[in-house]
Amino acid sequence: MNEKKYMSERELMELIESAENEPLSKAPGYLKEQILYKASKQDFFSRQNAFFIFSAKVAAGAAASIALLFLLPDMTHYDRFPKNTAVLYENEHSLIKSLNEKSAQFCNFITDTANSVFIKEDD
Repeated sequence: MNEKKYMSERELMELIESAENEPLSKAPGYLKEQILYKASKQDFFSRQNAFFIFSAKVAAGAAASIALLFLLPDMTHYDRFPKNTAVLYENEHSLIKSLNEKSAQFCNFITDTANSVFIKEDD
């Protein structure tokens, strides 16, 4: 069995007293430069990622608006639709259903594409 060995009260008090009375150790000279280098490197990549995400959002918005231009019906000839409300409701319902299906397909395509870009599968 692994039994943990803890410090006694006296040893713990000696450790606290030595930490309070002795001067602090100095960090190695290279540590500051190394931290600053890593911070600047990380800052560059975070800005690059932010720009990439912004570009992806703009591209997705543009793609969605272009898709809507092709998916929505041409409403300039609205007078061709029947005036009967029951038939009109049926046409609107089928139009909404069709639009819903097409937009769901488009969203699935965008999601799959984004997942393939952002999520790397382990080979």
